[in-house]
Amino acid sequence: MIDLNLIDKQFEKLNNNSGYISTVFDDFLDFFIQQFSLKQDAEKMKRLNERYGFENLLNMLRVIVTEQNRIIGDEWDWHDIFGTYYEYIAGKYKRSGLGQFFTPKAICDVSSKMTLPDETEKTLTINDPACGSGRTLLSGYVHLKGKAILFGEDLDPICVKMTTLNIAMHGGMGEVICHNSLMPESFNFGYQIDRKNGFPYIRTINKNESIIVSKAKRKLNTIKIKKHQQLKLF
Repeated sequence: MIDLNLIDKQFEKLNNNSGYISTVFDDFLDFFIQQFSLKQDAEKMKRLNERYGFENLLNMLRVIVTEQNRIIGDEWDWHDIFGTYYEYIAGKYKRSGLGQFFTPKAICDVSSKMTLPDETEKTLTINDPACGSGRTLLSGYVHLKGKAILFGEDLDPICVKMTTLNIAMHGGMGEVICHNSLMPESFNFGYQIDRKNGFPYIRTINKNESIIVSKAKRKLNTIKIKKHQQLKLF
């Protein structure tokens, strides 16, 4: 089991007179994402350092990584450490601005076994249009032994960041964007997760670079064409 008290002690150092708890958690996710970036955002790093102190942020990161490595039993296991702690502080701070709870790991794994093949020669694409902290994507990725490209979408910026980090920490590749999945043009921001020389990295992308938006727009155009053709038949 994850040592929530250990993580919470370090988190309290960040939260010390720093403001709204959801903002603190969101800022830490930003800091963690920057550590996976090939080119860090200097302005963002400066702001985070001034607000929390670099050592406090770095110590929080070390605790997260250490706990993640301790919990995961083997190469094809997974754990959503961000979502688990998110749920913890959502319960601890009743008016924190946090309030989502995610599908239990066991249910995600049963769903993967029911919907995905046990073996596959080719790399499959998995998409979750309401990804939360990314548990469905992680479960599918592990079930397929890494033969999957992961795509996640969510309205909640914090969820998008948790999913992005979860994919990177589990060695996956794909894309996660913040938007309404029913309205592709509502793109807010997004990340691409890839690997370079065997190491994962995260890159911020815009709407024009998003594979999810591009595919959704093509699908909508296809639907419009079919409707138009159907109308012409009558």
